[in-house]
Amino acid sequence: AYDRALQLDKSNTTAQVKLAMIKDLFSSQKVAAAAAKAPVAPAVAPVQTAQPEPAKVAPPKVAVVEQPKPAPAPAPAPAPAPPKPAPAPASSPDRAQVAAAVEGWARAWSGQDVKGYLASYAPDFEVPGGASRASWEKERAERIERPKSIEVDVKIIDVKVNGNDATVTFKQSYKSDTLKSHNTKTMKLVRAGDKWLIRQERAGG
Repeated sequence: AYDRALQLDKSNTTAQVKLAMIKDLFSSQKVAAAAAKAPVAPAVAPVQTAQPEPAKVAPPKVAVVEQPKPAPAPAPAPAPAPPKPAPAPASSPDRAQVAAAVEGWARAWSGQDVKGYLASYAPDFEVPGGASRASWEKERAERIERPKSIEVDVKIIDVKVNGNDATVTFKQSYKSDTLKSHNTKTMKLVRAGDKWLIRQERAGG
């Protein structure tokens, strides 16, 4: 139909051009339709080679080494206390004089010498029981004079002298016509000039 139209009016170039374009358009549509009917080969998906998973490597275990705890520092030992200065040892004459004073006291008692016996005690003698010095002296005089005979023996155990003070421990044996006794006594004496006088007297060591 298009060819015939072209042959009818060959002088009309405009119409020829348009007809030729229409022809070409329909020819292109036929080719496209034929191509659409042709079976289309399915696209082959590229085969992906499975990549091996990377091996899981466990993190290395770090051994924790406990550091030994330092032993506590030992407490510093307390500094030894400075030794106390020892008292100066009493000279032999002082010890001998103290012992002689006690023995003289025992002889005066044995001889029933009341005056010599009482003279062995210091003016500040600690009277037992808190009695007055006068009442104590009166009582002692009666006890010394009453028996028909008295025998007093002393054996010195220890003598300590510290300056003008001394302590004597001794065993005493007393015997009269009415009484016998054995005991231990301790006396504290004080220096009075060239004598040692009794300041305190008590039974026991």
